[in-house]
Amino acid sequence: MVQGKALGFIKGNDYQVYAHELAHGMGGLEHSWKFGGPDQGTTNNLMDYNPNGTNLDLTKAQWKELRD
Repeated sequence: MVQGKALGFIKGNDYQVYAHELAHGMGGLEHSWKFGGPDQGTTNNLMDYNPNGTNLDLTKAQWKELRD
């Protein structure tokens, strides 16, 4: 998904991938590990890549960014 744009391509049918990519494009969210966040793959945050869990959590700041 192109950040800040409403255009992207997704292969597959995983709803978490759709949500993650829409958060990049329409919500402008970055990956949770950027800019000093927790290490990649260590959280259940929607913007993390955690192969062992369900990634649906958002921080308060991420919710605010989506709403703005």
